[in-house]
Amino acid sequence: MSLRTILGFSLLLLFACSPSKPSSLNPIIIKEDIAHFWNAYDAIHSTNDTTLHIELLQTLFLDKASDGQKRMIAARNYTADEYVEAITNYPNFWNSLRDNTNQIETHSQEIISGIEKLHQLYPIEDPAKIYFTMGVFRSPGTGVDSFALIGSEYALGDSNTIIHELNEHQQNYFKMNPIEHLQILMVHEYLHTLQKPIPNDFLGQTIYEGIAEFLAQKATGKPTPHQAFTYGPEHEEKVFDLFERDMFRSYARFSWLWNNTNNEFGTNDMAYYVGHHLAMRYYEQALDKDKAIKDLIELDYEDSSAVYGFLDQTERFTKSMALLQSDFESSRPYVSKIEPSISKNQKVDPETKTITIQFSEPLNGRNTSIDYGPLGVEAFPKMSFDRKWSEDFKAWTIPITLEPNKHYQFMVGENFRNENGDPLRPYLVEFYTKK
Repeated sequence: MSLRTILGFSLLLLFACSPSKPSSLNPIIIKEDIAHFWNAYDAIHSTNDTTLHIELLQTLFLDKASDGQKRMIAARNYTADEYVEAITNYPNFWNSLRDNTNQIETHSQEIISGIEKLHQLYPIEDPAKIYFTMGVFRSPGTGVDSFALIGSEYALGDSNTIIHELNEHQQNYFKMNPIEHLQILMVHEYLHTLQKPIPNDFLGQTIYEGIAEFLAQKATGKPTPHQAFTYGPEHEEKVFDLFERDMFRSYARFSWLWNNTNNEFGTNDMAYYVGHHLAMRYYEQALDKDKAIKDLIELDYEDSSAVYGFLDQTERFTKSMALLQSDFESSRPYVSKIEPSISKNQKVDPETKTITIQFSEPLNGRNTSIDYGPLGVEAFPKMSFDRKWSEDFKAWTIPITLEPNKHYQFMVGENFRNENGDPLRPYLVEFYTKK
């Protein structure tokens, strides 16, 4: 074999064994909804006939909505009435924002660069489409399936945006000059299109958002502008002590996630910092960094063993997740008795006028929760709202109207709490009435 052949074979083998880098992406950026919105905006402001406003919004904006705009409306439950109210009540805001929404091309390279950087960390096989949507102040962005959605009314604001017409919570968002942080927002929302679906529980949602924020930072090299990321590192022990207390309490999300500043920290979205910190610890302790990124993005939130395994590997909590959950369950109050005695095997007199739920310990006397059972509204009994606590808060009586020969269900939910904030173990009340 000649020297040239040997060298050629060696080079071929070298390239065959070398890991290939992901090829470049050409993200598709769709912005047509912005033009449709402004057409509707101008038409609404051109007439004093308020009866036409909904029709104009519908025909000029909603009927022409892209798939991404439709997803954003559905994800945030926006209504036509909300759009019209915002358009008519915030003219200074909209007029000051308009130029920014019409200059998205100036940010295209920044957006593409951010997605390319993410692609270098984690190969993207099926690129998501990026939609610049127009909403009514419930989301600067989200990721749904293969749609990366930007709420342009938030994300494209800057220091020149006039915000005095907005409420305090909305104003606070614009104070960080959001358009300067468009790239990290875009990558964060793009990451949601790569993750498994967002879970329903508070702990899972914290991890879901935190992983996206950590990897968006890592891809772009840019810091997160939210106040939680200033407060969190300065008060880390306090934050994690309180998070460990709250992480299994579903109601606690309202103090940690997608919230205002009325909480123990005086800042919103502290769960983003917590989830980010946990993702960072997992990554930093991993020997194989590429695998760690893959693990973070592909974490299955429906698999509790995978979620708990991830959290245990961060070594950030005082006990293993299994022990923490066991402690939480043992601390919860529970339904100890129902009066009259009710069971699926014992039929109830339809003349019964009240049902009393007794608890294992005194509750706080404020928070309550009654909901449908698995059979839904058809099995839900008629109840009066004149419901009463016992003097010791260990019992709660519901006036009720029953019909003969019916199957009834209702759920006593975990919004019932004791004074420590421990939520009730959910309890299904189920019975049949006599003929």
